[in-house]
Amino acid sequence: MFFAVHRPSRLATGCGGLRRVCALLPLLLPCLLAAMAAGAAPEAEPAVENSERAGEPLPPEAALAAIEARLSPRIDLFAAEPSIRNPVAACVDAAGRLLVAENLTYAEKPLKRDPRFRDRVTMLEDADGDGTAERHATLVDGLEGLASVAVGRGGLWLLCPPRLLFIPDGHRPPPGWPATPDSDEPARRRAAAIAILDGFTVSPNSHHTFANGLAWGPDGWLYGRCGASSPGEIGRPGAEPHTRVPLRGGIWRYHPERKVFEAICHGTTNPWGLDWDDLGNGFFTNTVNGHLWRVLPGAHYARSHTVEPHPWVLEPLGSHADHDHFDSGRHWTESRDGRADAHGGGHAHTGCVVVPDEPGWPEALRGRLLTLNLHGRRINVDRLDAEPTGIVGRHEADLARFGDPFFRGTDLLELPGRRLAVLDWSDTGECHEGTGVHRTSGRIYRFSFVADDALPPAVAAGTDVEALPAADLVRLLTADRWHARLATHLLADRQAAGDTNVELDRIVPELEDLVAHGDTPTLRLRALWALWALQRIEQPRLLSLLVDPAPALRCWALRLLSDAWPLDTVLGDRPTADERPSDSALDALERLAITETDPEVRLTLACVVSRLPPIRRARIAAELVAKTELGNVAVLPVDPADPAPRALGGDHHDLGAMLWVGLLPAFVTDPDGVIGVWRAACVPGAQHSHWPSLRRAIARRMTGSDTQAARPDLLAAAAEEGPAGFEDCLAGLDAGWRGRHQVDRPTGWTDLRAAIGETPDGAPRRGPLLDTAARLDALFGDPRGIDRLADTARDAGLPPPTRAAALDALVDVKADEARHLAQGLLLEPGLSLAAIRSLLATGADEDARMIVDAYPHLDEADRDAALSALAARVSWGGILIDGVEDGRIPNTAITPLLTRQLTGLGDALLRSRLDAFGPPPTTADVVSTADVVSTADVVSTADVVSTRLDAWKARLSPQVLAGGDPAAGRSVWQKQCAACHRMHGEGGSLGPDLTGSGRRDLDYLLANIVTPSATVSPDYRMKQVVLADGRVLSGIVIRRTAELLLLRTQTGEEAIPVDDVDEVIDGGVSLMPEGILERLDEAEVADLFRFLMEP
Repeated sequence: MFFAVHRPSRLATGCGGLRRVCALLPLLLPCLLAAMAAGAAPEAEPAVENSERAGEPLPPEAALAAIEARLSPRIDLFAAEPSIRNPVAACVDAAGRLLVAENLTYAEKPLKRDPRFRDRVTMLEDADGDGTAERHATLVDGLEGLASVAVGRGGLWLLCPPRLLFIPDGHRPPPGWPATPDSDEPARRRAAAIAILDGFTVSPNSHHTFANGLAWGPDGWLYGRCGASSPGEIGRPGAEPHTRVPLRGGIWRYHPERKVFEAICHGTTNPWGLDWDDLGNGFFTNTVNGHLWRVLPGAHYARSHTVEPHPWVLEPLGSHADHDHFDSGRHWTESRDGRADAHGGGHAHTGCVVVPDEPGWPEALRGRLLTLNLHGRRINVDRLDAEPTGIVGRHEADLARFGDPFFRGTDLLELPGRRLAVLDWSDTGECHEGTGVHRTSGRIYRFSFVADDALPPAVAAGTDVEALPAADLVRLLTADRWHARLATHLLADRQAAGDTNVELDRIVPELEDLVAHGDTPTLRLRALWALWALQRIEQPRLLSLLVDPAPALRCWALRLLSDAWPLDTVLGDRPTADERPSDSALDALERLAITETDPEVRLTLACVVSRLPPIRRARIAAELVAKTELGNVAVLPVDPADPAPRALGGDHHDLGAMLWVGLLPAFVTDPDGVIGVWRAACVPGAQHSHWPSLRRAIARRMTGSDTQAARPDLLAAAAEEGPAGFEDCLAGLDAGWRGRHQVDRPTGWTDLRAAIGETPDGAPRRGPLLDTAARLDALFGDPRGIDRLADTARDAGLPPPTRAAALDALVDVKADEARHLAQGLLLEPGLSLAAIRSLLATGADEDARMIVDAYPHLDEADRDAALSALAARVSWGGILIDGVEDGRIPNTAITPLLTRQLTGLGDALLRSRLDAFGPPPTTADVVSTADVVSTADVVSTADVVSTRLDAWKARLSPQVLAGGDPAAGRSVWQKQCAACHRMHGEGGSLGPDLTGSGRRDLDYLLANIVTPSATVSPDYRMKQVVLADGRVLSGIVIRRTAELLLLRTQTGEEAIPVDDVDEVIDGGVSLMPEGILERLDEAEVADLFRFLMEP
């Protein structure tokens, strides 16, 4: 879900933007800027228009009165329309003025951006302190797609995807402020904008997931966020493709002095909030799949609407909260309209503030993380608890609730004086445009807190903090956090300007003294960050801090020491960099790995591993995983007699994942070191390893073709260890080679196999170990393995999953026994799916006829598998149609998805026979029976899409919908939709669950049914995998390695050896076919929509 916000500049200012055409913007921008710089008069833009159909927001004062809050804050209406509209983001300058990004260009689908309007940055100031901004002026206008704003390094930073822009001195009040600001200044500033980066792609399908959220980190980098559905290739304008950094969602940062861009962590869905706690730990908030995440450099996080891009990141990190703000056991869309009230409001979150743990703030908020809950219309509160396994967010009572139904919070930020600013986009609907866009409203609320223990003001009212001497800025480090952050930021600006070095040199001794002797870790860190901003701290001092008594200082010594070392990209590549770690630094890190026991320092060191030369990574990883615990006290080593020693901190939520991504390059450059990590993760003689997930991942990665030389060492290590080694090694090898037909028997397998065979009879793990070993035996061509698998598949006394796994393994190795067994097991409960898969692999037409004959006797899930198999070969497709024509299979089985699969086989005769069951989905058109609109035209042409949607909306009037029969509509749904979608617990799982989607909104339903390809992520477009044996499988490619392609189909996941693949065809369309409604009569359409729109 999410934001892209839009907005044109206010007509009241007298400033307009140039009319642009979105598609030509990259070509026209240089010419436009040149014209403006030459003094060309800007063309007046039209008055803004609202397309929102859900009514109007409460008047500003009424919306203010409808806010309920605990802890008794004073709440003011800081700004509202017409002074401010569609505020999407904001920042605060050194004088405490609010700079607001207003976005009016964001538009509903399929328009996405309205070229008639423009965005701008507005400066707001409450000069008299009454809680309302009486001063306002436009700083810059004529922008498009404005997502965020930041002040720093002598100017104004603007994120306007696909570009990051910088305007020197653009943050300063316009000439004539505050009385009569120069009305021509905003256009002049726009003309002075410099493109710093480009490549921040805006998704054509999920245009609310664009890059957003500029914020300065404690390390002096400019941070930002990006939704996973808007992948980009980031670099300087004009940069060659090979120099660009891939961005696939998550958090990124840019260093203004070094000119370096990093994608710092990857994944989630759509991050829309970012802040750091007092110790500099970064946190961000997100939508759909978890609301709270830590900023861990190099981390790969779980995704909801995209596919993990790295082929060997198998278990991405999950959320860092122990709860969700909606019922995560149901679909995330069910959190709208108050249905998630008991859980915290809903799945969508924006803004993030970690409240300072300092006097003046309410005790109940200190150190808590606050975020806006979009659909819950509230401020959620999470308590951040440090545990041995990492920092965990725990739910506490909401801070505030907003009574205006149009409240849509877009940003939350800390203001000076223990205040918070809440930006309200003031709209309704999913992603702000589900029911249109409301462009004529926008509010900013200010929450102020008063406490008896409040610190005195850091500076006197009216002080020009930006002009303070450097020594006074040092003193601000001891004040409240807001002013301490500002002081560090201003020192960094002065260092970057390069004209006050003598003054800056004078404050270095005082800062060094604060680092060494400050009263608290927080104060010491502030001084350290200031020294870093001034570039006045060298490697020897950072190395000395690695043994500092305070863990937070050790963490930051690691971060700053490695700050310029290159970080692996999301794809696992090593970017070029000027700075590499010195030998002395690497030696110090290895020593720290041996001695360190603090969980946060160990985690920070694990993150640094992804910045090291691959040849030096495994040594540090081995030391980190070797430590175990006993009664929460680290003991080295743990008593080997302990049957299950635990890793220090447990099988860590974060630590193991960070070590894994750091180790990945070492499999090729340092395989011996990786085997050392394997050994270190199990105490000799233990019955179980203390890092099983890490060890099994290592074994799985060893199945790659580039690790063949290291396999004998892995097998030897497993054989030496006994049961713990057997279990972890076999589990990883079996998972890694799943789907392969044959693999050369690795050296050492015979010894390992013999050791496994000596497992005592009656041992609980003997049976599963021998079953797994048999699958590998068969893969290596050993007839004994094939015989055991066949016996297992035949044994009616064994559980069906065990028998099915044995049959699947026989299919994978192309054993002759597989087909005969499958014919006999086709109708056995729990085995039909494996039998159908086996028969499809051999492809005999008589087996297809057998499946057709068995169809009436299969359960629902197995029928879907049967139909999918019959649609995977041309001859089988003909046999399927024979079965429909003679009545053995009902004609309702020919769903749109099955039709798409069959037509994808490319056989003209098959397609002509399908015509008898209705028109093919690609020829559907509701605009006119004479004109045919192709799928490509539907996706790319906004006018055509709009016309089609309007035509269907006109046909589905309230009277028509009222006459629909929901019971009859259920039957239509079961035929047309249930193969892929679930609703109320019934149906397939390939497509989204429809139970809680926006089904009550006719526009939502039409957009997703009439033009599904206009809303689908590229990762979830249907792929047709053409195999050498004649099969054509359809689904979503979720993983690729050099050896295997993993395809998610309607009936499960299929691991396909790449040598079997002739071609992968990207149809460029959603799995959901076009033209579903055209296959129905008017009554059926009305019935279907009535059913879908029922609660």
